[in-house]
Amino acid sequence: MLKKVIILISVLLFIFSCSSPVMNKQEESKANSLIKSIEKNANFYGDVPVKLIKASSYTNIRNSYWLQRDFTIRVKNLGTQKQVFIHHKLTDGSWTDMAALYIGDADSNYEIWRLSFSSYCAYGDEFVVKYVVNGMTYWDNNNGQNYKLSENGGEFLGNNIEVILNEASFNPTTNYFSGSINIKNLGFSKNVNIIYTTDNWATTNVAESYYEPYYYYGYAGKITNPNNYGVERWLFKLTTQNNNSGNIKFAISYDVNGVTYWDNNFGKDYILP
Repeated sequence: MLKKVIILISVLLFIFSCSSPVMNKQEESKANSLIKSIEKNANFYGDVPVKLIKASSYTNIRNSYWLQRDFTIRVKNLGTQKQVFIHHKLTDGSWTDMAALYIGDADSNYEIWRLSFSSYCAYGDEFVVKYVVNGMTYWDNNNGQNYKLSENGGEFLGNNIEVILNEASFNPTTNYFSGSINIKNLGFSKNVNIIYTTDNWATTNVAESYYEPYYYYGYAGKITNPNNYGVERWLFKLTTQNNNSGNIKFAISYDVNGVTYWDNNFGKDYILP
């Protein structure tokens, strides 16, 4: 999808330069900056053996205490026999390995693994990511600081992860497309957009997402935007045009401080049936 966007912008620049004298220097600069930002962010996850992409922690108290935690991890495919763990601290000070499960391929020679668990017992705040393959053990320990996630901390984004889809749904009967996005609060003035197509990128549409000061979860739980980790939740709701292909493909752009960050599902686009 990123290559198609670059080609599309390049074509537009050519058309304007050949047939339209009204494209001013500011517009041309903005288009060129967009191309550079796409190329710059093409591999912003980094060439590392293991990396935390995101994590979340929520508690709910209705009839009893309940904790839900989720972790998404990217690992380099260094061998067929591998294990990926969240090495988690417990409330008594001890540590335990919690096995993640393979979800699917990510970008070139990388995989996505995930751990989700619910517990009626409290856990400690600290954790690191552990990757065992070919007799070697690799760690993502937040540059030696360990990751820390409080019980009701909400969403956490890994290092250099500035924007990522939280969830999305599409109703092919009504063409109703909605979802939520998590971003790092890098500045006050920002735009978070959905770039989507309903005809396999023959045409491209752009829709804005919107900010709310808080969001709800579970049984009357509430998280303030941004949370203690500087993560904001943005929402989008729209009705697409007639969808003959039966699905919708999309990516997310986040514009802040003159830089555009992308989430395009590790180069594969997000696809909803």
